[in-house]
Order: sequence, then structure tokens, then C-alpha cells
Amino acid sequence: MPRTQLCALHAVGLGPIDEARLEFSPGLNVLTGETGAGKTLLIGALTLCLGESDGRSLRGAGELRAAAVFLDGAEEVAFARESAPGGRLRGTLDGLATSAEALRSRASELIVIHGQHDSLRLRHRSEIVKLVDEFARINDSELRGIRSRVSELMNQRDQFGGDSAQRVREMEFLRFQLADIEQVAPTSPEELSDVLDRLSQLTALREHYEVISESIELLDGDSDDSVLSQWARAVHRLPSGVPTEHIKEALEELARDAREQVGELRRQIDGVDFDPQIMESLEQRAGTLQTLARKFGGNLSDVFTQWTEIAKSLEVHENASDFLATVDIELAGLKTREAAAAQKLLEERSAAAADFAHSVQGNFERVALKAATISIVVAGDDGSSMDMLFSPNPGRAAGALQSLASGGELSRVLLAISLVTVSDNVVAVFDEIDAGVGGSVAEQIGDCLFELAQRQQVIVVTHLASIAARADRHFVVEKRTDLLETSTTVSEINSEQRVDEISRMLAGSAQMHESRELARRLLERS
Repeated sequence: MPRTQLCALHAVGLGPIDEARLEFSPGLNVLTGETGAGKTLLIGALTLCLGESDGRSLRGAGELRAAAVFLDGAEEVAFARESAPGGRLRGTLDGLATSAEALRSRASELIVIHGQHDSLRLRHRSEIVKLVDEFARINDSELRGIRSRVSELMNQRDQFGGDSAQRVREMEFLRFQLADIEQVAPTSPEELSDVLDRLSQLTALREHYEVISESIELLDGDSDDSVLSQWARAVHRLPSGVPTEHIKEALEELARDAREQVGELRRQIDGVDFDPQIMESLEQRAGTLQTLARKFGGNLSDVFTQWTEIAKSLEVHENASDFLATVDIELAGLKTREAAAAQKLLEERSAAAADFAHSVQGNFERVALKAATISIVVAGDDGSSMDMLFSPNPGRAAGALQSLASGGELSRVLLAISLVTVSDNVVAVFDEIDAGVGGSVAEQIGDCLFELAQRQQVIVVTHLASIAARADRHFVVEKRTDLLETSTTVSEINSEQRVDEISRMLAGSAQMHESRELARRLLERS
């Protein structure tokens, strides 16, 4: 049982297909139907929900929706895309909104789709490198680790401003900022508000000093006519030992409280120094603190934060010479290790690429490419740049695979590659791999696909009866046209329905006795 499987595909509004639901077998699945029926549309629906562009050709008049469910080990993974207002496509992954790029990234781990004129697996050079590395079990983690550390150290160097002249300029600026703060030397983040409060209090007291002093004298001055002296005399005259005595006691208590408050008022204004120099000093301090705060963010809290950061940064820069010397020593050692690791990887990849190409070409006769050749050119200091070169016939100069190979040839090259790299961790899809072949060659390709499907799930769009007969699950795409509209249906077929379809694929008719007998023999042999 393959670890990774495409369990189901659901499409709505897919060109002439109003709705299609397909549930796939873990083994070999085929889609057949007459030319133009819409088989490739289903592959388009699959690539669409996996994040690829729809090219507008898939859309019908109404809504468009495509969804696919994969089994990745024990985990289900659901991809979906649907039309949204304005003509855009909205994507989801496991029910959560996501981007097309995120869909493509996740799908690349689960499926490879080989079209007649394109392959997602070979679209980038890095994919060829990945194939070769997986084929030869090459591990580049050592080199990646070294390069990651080199990058980290280079970033640390950059934090010091690059070259020594830049670092000197940076240190001069930091010292200038630090001197600005230390010259003012704020005592706390609250100093400015404290100074302004004190200044406000002194100003208010100075403005009302005379009135307050006169009020103190009037309330409890040396004169017998002061308010509290008269209050005391009046209360003293009240009789004792009568029902109102408690009121007399309360009035005496009020007099004592009032005298304490007046005393406090006298002490406060007596302790105030209205020296103009003090007032001027407070005003200057407030102005200096405000100017400093504006320079460093707007308030003294920002000043204190940057004060700490500037001091630390300056300390680091002052120690930079020793640090950079250590960094340079480590970088020199890493560069030596990097060159050695890259050279080793280049040699491993060069040998692996030759073995890989040889193994792939060893399957060419099986996939009707007997006269073709393939090779891989390895470049880069670590072999991380690879080009796959292909020649379909002797005497023809080799060139880029996807440029020189016809649609059918490309599909069959990809089949040969799949036979070499077969893995149950990925689903393989082939779109019309049988273009331009027939007879015994078609049977060979069917054998190859059947062999592949023993290890991984395979989905094939085909016109060949010999391939369709080997399928574990068979779907037919049929187009119906009347005077008003054209519609396409997709259905799974079994038993006699498969005999009918394979007979049609053999002879163009499902009713010819000879083709039906041959269809039965193909199915029995499979």
C-alpha cells in the first residue's frame, strides 16, 4: 500500500463538466475517452486545486471549484480552489484559507504531474539535483551547515558597519549620542514631570503668598481679634454640665483641628524658597530635559532605553577588533572546509548524475525510446546546477530535454525516470504518455506503468487499450452534444462496461465481435 495516495478528486463547473467525482485506487488508475471528451480537463482540475494557474480555459459559465484529498501516511490533506468575486481564485488547505504558493509547496511533497509538454518535476534545475541526490542518497547537510554558519558570521560582521572606516564613524556617532545624554544626566524617567510639578507649585505659591499670609494672620495671628482666638473665647463661655455640653466639646475639637491646619499652612509657606535663581534653575532644567527627550523619541523613558542600548552598542564596537579577529579566524577555517565539502559533493554528484542517466537510459527501450540518449551536465562548485540533455535519435545534437523531446517522448522519458526513482511517498500522474506509440510498444509501456503501480499510486490519461486493461480502477470521460449544449460526464466502469470501452479503444467500436474478444483477453491477462 503506497504511503501517499490521491484519494478523491471533485470538480464543479469545469468547462463542459458540470460536476465530477472520482475516487482512486492505491494502484494503477486510468482515464480514457474519445479525443476531445475532456480527459485532460480533469488533470487541469487537479493542478488547479494544487495551486497552478487555470489559464481561464477550465472555467464554465458558472462557479468553478476543484478539490483533492490526499492520504499522507495516516494524515488526510485537503486542497481546494474556487472562483471568487472579481474572477479571482480562492484557495484553502485543510479548510483554512491560503495562497496558491502555499498550495504548490505542500503539493510538491505529495505528487508529480507529467504533462505532454511540461513536467512539474523537471521545471527547475533544483528538481534535477533533488532527483540525483535522492537516487544516490547524497547528503549535503554538512555543506549547508557550513554555509549557514558562514552566513551567520558575515551578518555579525555587518552589524559593526562593514569596514573599519565605517565602524569608526559609527563609534564616533555613538559617543556623540552618549555625551549628549550624560551631559544632561537625567536622574530618572520621571525627572521632567517632577521638575515641572515643582515649578508649577512654586509659581502658584509665589503668586498667592501675600493672600495666604494675611489669611493665616486673620485665622490665628498674634492678635486677640484673630478668628480662632474669638472662637475659643466664645466656646469657653458656653456652660458646662448642661445637655448641650457635648456640643461645646465638639466645638473645642474643631478649634484644635483648625489651629493644626493653620499651623501646617504656615509651615509650608515658611519653608518655601522663592529665590529667583532657584526658579530660573528649575525652568532651565525643564527646558534641557525636554530638548533631550525630543532628540531621543519624545519622553525620558525613551532616553533611558536608548542610553542603555547606546552604551552597550559602543562597548561592543570598542571590543570589535578582538571579536572580528576571532570571526575572521573562524571564517577562514570555514571557507577551507566549505571548499573541501563542495568539491566532495561535486564529485559525488557528478558520479551520481552519470549513474542516474545510465539507469534512466537503460529503460528507454522499454518506453519506446530505443534510439534516444540522455545525459546530465553538472555545474557549480558543489554540483548544485544540473541540466538534463536529450537526443531523440543518433546524429542529432543533444539539447534541453523539454525543448527537444516531443510531448509523447517527454512523457516516456519521465516514465523511465519514474522507474528509476519510484517511491511510495509520491503520486505519479501521466497525461497521454502513449502519444505516437502502439502495438508491442504500447504493451511495454503498460507493463512499465503496472510495475510502477506496485510501488506507488499511478494515474494515467491514455488512448491505449493495453494500458487501460491493466488498471485497478478505470474512469471514462464521455461527451454528449445536442442542438443546445454540450455536456461531459465522468464515471467509473467495471466488468462489461470495461469490455465495451477497451473494445472501442481497439477498433473504434464497442460492438465488433473481434475487438470485444480481444478486449476480454486483455482484461483476463491483466
